[in-house]
Amino acid sequence: MKRFVALCLLSLTCSYSFSQKKQDYSIAYKNDVTIDGKHLEWNDLANVDDAGKWYYKVAHDKTNLYVAIRIQDSMMQNAVATEGIMVKFPAESKKTKDRIFVYPYLDKEVKRALRQAAIEDPIAIVKSSNIDLIHRSRGFVVLGFPTIIEGLLSLQNNYGLKAMIGTDDDAMYYEAVIPKDLLAIRDDVVALELQINDFAAMSVGKKRKDKHLKTTTVLRLQGRLIQE
Repeated sequence: MKRFVALCLLSLTCSYSFSQKKQDYSIAYKNDVTIDGKHLEWNDLANVDDAGKWYYKVAHDKTNLYVAIRIQDSMMQNAVATEGIMVKFPAESKKTKDRIFVYPYLDKEVKRALRQAAIEDPIAIVKSSNIDLIHRSRGFVVLGFPTIIEGLLSLQNNYGLKAMIGTDDDAMYYEAVIPKDLLAIRDDVVALELQINDFAAMSVGKKRKDKHLKTTTVLRLQGRLIQE
């Protein structure tokens, strides 16, 4: 377990390739969220960097914080299917840790099986959809939450953590819920980061010459909870 956590920390922390200032963000009150990867209850998602590649919205109710992300860019969708989306809550002091939640996560065993399948039937692997890959995720990576053992957390857990991803012909839809009692929220303010890793960002112990492959997409928010 310690080795697993160490590898997760290394891969997640070394993936930052550029800095971005925190954006002030108002987190609206919303009590009709269902985590199903369909986005039926979400509207007016914000366009990140006005690039049209991905969009986001963060909301909350009395007990939970919700994150919705819509990804339009096909390359980013491929990256999410294999490397995941990270929701990070930066440490509030030197004595605490960053709280990190990652989904989907393809562990070593799954990736090894995929490599073997690619050798045996490369055409079938190419035809595999992103949702097929996402369904191979065995759990969530959780790090830094004081009351949760670090490592791989079951998709069915007792902590209230949940995330799902759905797709259609054009977009990928991510939804997650993080209970407020797992976070350090003070004066209705919460800092968080949304990160989409590329294929190189989560590769541990591998050096790559193509610098452009090492980039990650990070959105840093300074959120203020708007009460009901």
